Amino acid sequence: MVLLEACGAELDAPPAEVPRGNVGWEMAAESVPTPLLATDRYADAVAPTTTVGVLQPGLALGAPDERGAVVLGLLGGALVLDMGADEAGTGDLKVHYRGLVVSVLTWVDFLRSDGSVIASGPLTLVDLEAGVHTALVPYLRERDPYRYVRLNGGLALYQVDAVESSGLEVGECGDGRVDGDENCDDGDIEPGDGCGVDCRWERGYTCDGEPSHCEDINECLDPSDNDCSWPRRCVNNPGGYTCEDEEPCPPPNQVCENVCTDVESDEQNCGRCGQNCRVGEICQFGQCRTGLVPDSIVK
Repeated sequence: MVLLEACGAELDAPPAEVPRGNVGWEMAAESVPTPLLATDRYADAVAPTTTVGVLQPGLALGAPDERGAVVLGLLGGALVLDMGADEAGTGDLKVHYRGLVVSVLTWVDFLRSDGSVIASGPLTLVDLEAGVHTALVPYLRERDPYRYVRLNGGLALYQVDAVESSGLEVGECGDGRVDGDENCDDGDIEPGDGCGVDCRWERGYTCDGEPSHCEDINECLDPSDNDCSWPRRCVNNPGGYTCEDEEPCPPPNQVCENVCTDVESDEQNCGRCGQNCRVGEICQFGQCRTGLVPDSIVK
């Protein structure tokens, strides 16, 4: 305690004791029973692998409140924080700190739920003024969410008020990533573009990719996809279709599958509805012909 006061670090009242020893990673959330929001971006608990080189580790939980855990300038000292079972981070880490007497350069390790290291990033603390300050630790493995962060001791002590993930594993509609119960995400939450405000396909569209690209479904291409029947024809619109009055179907045209068809030249309806010409044949004057010899009728 004398050492800390001499260095200018002011300690707050100690929190509830954090259990240490042979405790599994998944029990970290039970270490400090601090009720927090289910989707907050701050640390929820102190992991059992936090070393004795950290004083009052529970003060680093939750949002910044000008009270911080003290990470001593000891070799091998580390503050390990649990971001939450359903709140694994995917973006850069913000470290809210205070109580510096000299600048500190150290490292933060990003860990999976089993404690294995995903990546590490530099933590540079330089602001010596009073109050809470923020440093950013870059994280470039957004497809590999981290459950824990390990703040290692530097050459001088520093106080960690809070850590905050700038991204959550839980998807947010409009972030360009298809997560959770989303079946599309085009990077916005605007209606009418195929991917709706709830990141679900809008009626009459199909979407694919990240960010999602949506295309209108042409319901008029297949008669079974619309309920238009002669004398009304199907007209495709963005996200749907309309049935509009058709012009009369004068002979020799015939109405085939609700479409006025020229049976004099249609290979699928040659001479009458449903009469298909064979591969390589053409329909001329209502008869299937080879097309190789003019006016030669296929027998």
